[in-house]
Amino acid sequence: MDFLLKEPTRTFWVHASDWRTTSIPVDDINLSFEFRRNAAAAESRMPGTLNPGEVLDELRVKLIGNVPESGSLLLHLPYAYLNDESNLISVDGGKWQWMFPLLEVFLPVNEIVICNYPVPLQPERILLESFIRCPDGRVLNLPEAPIEIGDMPAERLEVRLSSNFSGNLLRYSVVAEQPAAQRFMADRLHNCKATVQVAGKDVEVELKNGVATGSIPLPAAGAMQMHSCYLNTGCDSNLVDTDFYSDLGLQLYWGDIHVHSHESDGIGEPEAIVERARDWQRLDFMAFQEHIEHDTTWRIWRKSKWDKLKNLYDRSTVNGEFVIIPGYEYRGFCNMWCFSDEYTDSLYPELNGDDAHPMHGLIHKEWDDDQVLIRRRIINTAAKPDWLVGYHRLELIKDQQRCLPPAVQFLQMAHYKRPPEVGSADYLLRGDRVGFFGSTDTHIGMPGTSFNGPREAASGLTAVLAKELSRDGLHQAMRKRNCYASLGARTLLDVRLNGEFMGGESKVADGAPIEITIRAAGRERLAGFEIVSRGQDLEHHDLNGKTCFEHTFRTRRYGVDDDYFFVRLHLEDGRMVWSSPNWCIE
Repeated sequence: MDFLLKEPTRTFWVHASDWRTTSIPVDDINLSFEFRRNAAAAESRMPGTLNPGEVLDELRVKLIGNVPESGSLLLHLPYAYLNDESNLISVDGGKWQWMFPLLEVFLPVNEIVICNYPVPLQPERILLESFIRCPDGRVLNLPEAPIEIGDMPAERLEVRLSSNFSGNLLRYSVVAEQPAAQRFMADRLHNCKATVQVAGKDVEVELKNGVATGSIPLPAAGAMQMHSCYLNTGCDSNLVDTDFYSDLGLQLYWGDIHVHSHESDGIGEPEAIVERARDWQRLDFMAFQEHIEHDTTWRIWRKSKWDKLKNLYDRSTVNGEFVIIPGYEYRGFCNMWCFSDEYTDSLYPELNGDDAHPMHGLIHKEWDDDQVLIRRRIINTAAKPDWLVGYHRLELIKDQQRCLPPAVQFLQMAHYKRPPEVGSADYLLRGDRVGFFGSTDTHIGMPGTSFNGPREAASGLTAVLAKELSRDGLHQAMRKRNCYASLGARTLLDVRLNGEFMGGESKVADGAPIEITIRAAGRERLAGFEIVSRGQDLEHHDLNGKTCFEHTFRTRRYGVDDDYFFVRLHLEDGRMVWSSPNWCIE
C-alpha cells in the first residue's frame, strides 16, 4: 500500500515500520538544496541565512550519492503548510503525494521543485529530516539537512524574574527580543552590556547571543520588578513578591507542562528548547509531551526512545534551579506526567503489533475494542502513585467520561485548540476533583512564549505552589492541586476557602458559613473577576485597570454534595487566570 493516507476520515497506524525510530542511519546519501529567493526579498543580516517568514520563489531538492533505484523518498516538513496543487509541487522523474507533514516522492527522481515555499517565522536552524523507504522494507535515515534562518534586529530588552527565591537570590533573564513577527525570539547578533534597575539599584548585565541570565542577592523583601530601557522603549518585568505566600511555607514556580520538539510533531531540538524555557523565559520547570503516536508520522514509542529522552530530561534537571518532568501525549486528548524512572508501554500489546490496521478517531461515539483497551491501560497508568494525567479535549469524550480515572486529573484551561473551559463545567459537575493547568502546547519550539498572535491561548502557563523545586516537590503539590492556570501572565493569585488554599477540601456542614478570600497582584492591568460554582457565576466585579486587589466573598452551604468554587480572573488584554477549585465536603 502507499505510505501516506488516502482516507482522511480514518487513521491508519503503521507499527512495524515505525520509520523514524527504527530507521537505519546512512551517510552516503544526502539532500542537496538550492534556494531561489524573491527578487524583492530583503537581504539577511546574517550571511548564508534566509529571513524569517519570507516566501521563496522555489526550493529545489536533489538526492545525491548511493540512491536506491526504487522505493520512495520521505521529506518531513512539519513547519510547511503547503498545498498539493500541481503548480506548487513538481517532480522530475517520479510520482508524489503530500499530506502534512510528509511529502512522499517515488524513486527514481531527478529533482523536486516546491514553489512559494514558506520559510518558518522562527529564526535559528531548522533541521530537515528525510528518509528513503526501500522495496525490501528497510527505512534509511538520511543526514539531517539544516536550513539556516537569520535574525531580525531586537526591538526591546525583555526582563523576566523567577519567583524561586531559594538561597535568598533573585534570578533574572534579560533577552534582546525580536519583533512579534519573529515570535519574540532572541536576536543572536545582540552582544553588549546593559543596565537594568531593581529596587532602586542598578544591575549591569552582559548579553551574549541576545541573552543574559544570572542571579543577585535579594535586593529587598516584598514586591519588586526589574526595569530595562532600550531604544527609548522601557520594559518592566513580571512582579515577584517574597511575602505573597509566606504564611503557607510554599514557593511559587512557573512552568510549561505541554511542549513538543522534533522528537514528535514539532520543530526545534530538545536541547535548544530547554535553553529557551530555562534562560529566555525564566521558567522554573517544564514537561516535554512528545506524542507516543501521531496520525501521519507513525512514531510509536519503544523503551529505547523513552530511555533516550529520559536521559536528556535527567541531565537537564538541577533541583532548586530547573526541573524537567518526563511524560508523553496520547491522541491529542490527554497528557501523562511521570515522576518515577518507570517505563510504561501504554500501547502494548494492543497497538505495537506487526501489522497496520485501521483505528477510528475520538470523534466516533462507538469505540472499537483496541481503543477501549488503550483507554483502560492509560487509566491504569494514571492511577499509579507516580503518574498524573491531564485532559484538554473533553468536548470529544463527554460520552466516555465514565472510563476516565478518578481523583488524579488536571484540566487544561489554556489551550489554543478550543476556547477556554470547554467541557470543564460538565467534568466538575460529574463530581471529579481536578486541578487546572495551562500550557502552550507549542510545536514551534517556544515554551512559555508571550507571543499573542493567531494562537491566542498559546502562552498558557502553570503556577505551582510547592515546598521545593524538584520532581517530587512538584508532584506532591500538583497531586494536592496547589496550582493555577494562566494564559501567559505571571499574575500572583491566592484563593482560599475557609482558610484552605486553592485545590483543597474543606469540611463544611450544611448551612454552615463559607468565606472565600481572594488576593491578586501583577504587572498587567486587571479587568475583573468572577467566582464560579456549579457552572454558574456567583459574583462578578469590575477592577477597572487595577494591578492588585483583595476581596472576600461570604455565603453558606446549601445541601449540595461536593460543592466547588473557583475564581476566573480577567486581564484587560483579554488573557485570563483560573484558580484550581476548592471543594466543600461533608
